[in-house]
Amino acid sequence: MTTKLLEFAGDKSGHLTPAQAAEFIPRHVGQIRTMCETGEIEAIDISTGKARRWKIPRSAIRAWLVNHNNQTARRSA
Repeated sequence: MTTKLLEFAGDKSGHLTPAQAAEFIPRHVGQIRTMCETGEIEAIDISTGKARRWKIPRSAIRAWLVNHNNQTARRSA
């Protein structure tokens, strides 16, 4: 079994597509795109036409995971 590491995911500049981000964030790709649009997760809009395209920094995924884990821990306490 291969474990993907966030540190090595994405492009050379450290950005992931919503599909790549879905490998780390337990959400469907469409939900991640919505999170980008609403600002729930930091993302860069690289759209050039009608279709919206996003690049998500690794740091934003890390921050979302930390925040989500903290919220889950508070609910469990």
